[in-house]
Amino acid sequence: MATPTGGSRVSVKVCGATTASNPGRKPAHRHVVRLQPAGDRRELLTSEQLVHLLVDVVSQGGNLLLNVGPTGSGHLPREQERRLRDLGTWLEDNGRAIYGTTYWKRAKGLTTDGHDVRYTRSKDAVNAIVLGAPQGNTVDLDVKLADHAKVELLGGDGTLRWESSPQGTRISLPGRRNDQYALSLRLSPASAVTDPTA
Repeated sequence: MATPTGGSRVSVKVCGATTASNPGRKPAHRHVVRLQPAGDRRELLTSEQLVHLLVDVVSQGGNLLLNVGPTGSGHLPREQERRLRDLGTWLEDNGRAIYGTTYWKRAKGLTTDGHDVRYTRSKDAVNAIVLGAPQGNTVDLDVKLADHAKVELLGGDGTLRWESSPQGTRISLPGRRNDQYALSLRLSPASAVTDPTA
C-alpha cells in the first residue's frame, strides 16, 4: 500500500475466513477502513471502534488484519500506537472470547437496553461480548441457559448469578468491572446455551 507524501496511513482490512476454518459457510464479510492519522484525524478509528470491529469480524468467523505504517523515521504515530495498546489491553482480559474461537449459531444479538452483542464459540463455551458498557448491575442476553450453566465475566473473579428472563437470561454484574469498550461473558458449557430465535 502506498504511503501518501508527508504522512503515514493505517489500513484496517477484514479478510474472509477460509473454507477450511469456516466449512459450508460463505466467507465472513469483507470491509476496508483507511485511516489518515498524520493528516486527517477524522478517519482514525477510536479505540472503542477498533475493539468493536475486531469483535464483529471474529464473531462472523473472519480474521482482522491491521496494516500499520510507521513514519519516515520508523516510529508509529502516537494516535496509532495508543489505539493498538488499548486493543492489546482489552485483549489481555478478554482474549479468551477472541483467540481460538469460531462463529456460534448466530453472530449478533441485542440486550434489552439496546447494546449490541456478538457471540463467539470456543471449545467448551459460548462467549457473549456486549459492545459498550451496560448502565446497571444486570444485563439481559437473548440466549437461554440450562440450569447447570455457569456464567463468568472475563477479566473478573468467580462466577456470576443469573436467572431466566423474558428475553432469555438476566445476568447480575459485579459493581466494579473493566468494561470500557466491551464486556465479555463466558457461558459454559457450550451445550448449555441455546438460541431461542432459532
